[in-house]
Amino acid sequence: MRLLTVILVMTCLLLGCGDDPVATTDGPPTVSGVVTDSAGDPVVGASVTLVFGIDNSGLPDWDKVAKRPRTEIQFVLSEAGFIHFEVQNYVGNTVKVLLDGELAAGEHAVMWDATDENEEPVSPGLYFYEWRIGETEPQRSPLLYFEAEPDELVDRAHAVTDSEGRYEIETNLFPIGEMLQTTDESGGDTGMKPISNRVKFYALLRNGSNVSVVSQFAVVDPDRSQGSIDLQF
Repeated sequence: MRLLTVILVMTCLLLGCGDDPVATTDGPPTVSGVVTDSAGDPVVGASVTLVFGIDNSGLPDWDKVAKRPRTEIQFVLSEAGFIHFEVQNYVGNTVKVLLDGELAAGEHAVMWDATDENEEPVSPGLYFYEWRIGETEPQRSPLLYFEAEPDELVDRAHAVTDSEGRYEIETNLFPIGEMLQTTDESGGDTGMKPISNRVKFYALLRNGSNVSVVSQFAVVDPDRSQGSIDLQF
């Protein structure tokens, strides 16, 4: 019998405080809005990126300190065998295969740097890693990926504004309400907590080596279309 022990290095995000503009409308499950400049003119080609967080995680303001994540998955094989590791998005589509082949018995590790099979950066959200040993049933575990550095977020957009400055994002990848195991700064267990419906919306625009950024919070219901969530530089 092959034994696989997996240890996930997972970081959780606590969003900051402030007033929540609640978005509510009926219709298809999307969020949409307009990005404008200080004069009220539409901004074309702005990246709109959403960051999800954990309810009541007790963690510090990761919005200020988070760096590009590199998630390490460590595991132990009791005997040599075939093993398959991959990262999937929230709806179960393969994002990247991390390992697919024979390994010797002992300790091993794989790394995911938040990119897909084409080495393109992925958008923040809830992902899963799935592993399978030989012909056994696959096992899945969640990992919440977020980013807070503008230089990273601008390349990890959920949507890009059109010629009228508008964006639209389908909500089927929004993991709101999913329960995740959380830890404190020292790695201590802080229990199962849900992904918050209080989402941070970023609009980002690259200008040479600089990135302009504006953000706001909105309460989102993934099962309903949202009222216009607009951002202004």
